Amino acid sequence: MPGFVVFALGGGILLTAWLMRPQLAPSGPSTPVLVPVLPKVESAPSLPPPIPSPAAPAEDPKERVLSLWRKAILSKNARGVADTERALREQPALYLPSLMEMAERDSESRVRSFSTRILGKMARKDCLPLFLKQLQQDTDRYVRENAAWALGELGSPEAVEPLRQAERSDADENVRVAAAAALKKLK
Repeated sequence: MPGFVVFALGGGILLTAWLMRPQLAPSGPSTPVLVPVLPKVESAPSLPPPIPSPAAPAEDPKERVLSLWRKAILSKNARGVADTERALREQPALYLPSLMEMAERDSESRVRSFSTRILGKMARKDCLPLFLKQLQQDTDRYVRENAAWALGELGSPEAVEPLRQAERSDADENVRVAAAAALKKLK
């Protein structure tokens, strides 16, 4: 009778195998084919104990959260983004430098854009130079749009002229609209 059999191989390793009995397998209208039978093994030979591997270094919780943030953004996992955003916003001082780095230098524009947005939600004045640079120089329109929005959240007078420039001449309409909305917040 077919079924699962579990073998102890030693060193805490278990092997599970599916054992079959001879059966006829359908192969065509009139040609039966025998299915091979796995031999029934009552006990497996004892293996030497496994060689202990060096302890893996404990993963830094900060790096884990940042990695989950990036993965959630790239996989378009809204719940994952919301969950990691909550963790990031609970400890802004811990994550701020890494988020600024991601917002400025990540190879994926989606990650730069989302990181810029969360930094804008934190409304930290030390992000002002980053937001100005993104508004004026980033090639991705979503990053520029989020930078314009973030500048409005900061409420810094230093952002007025760059926002006016973006409102007048940015190639993307959404960036121009975001710049105009940010300027209204600054008045």
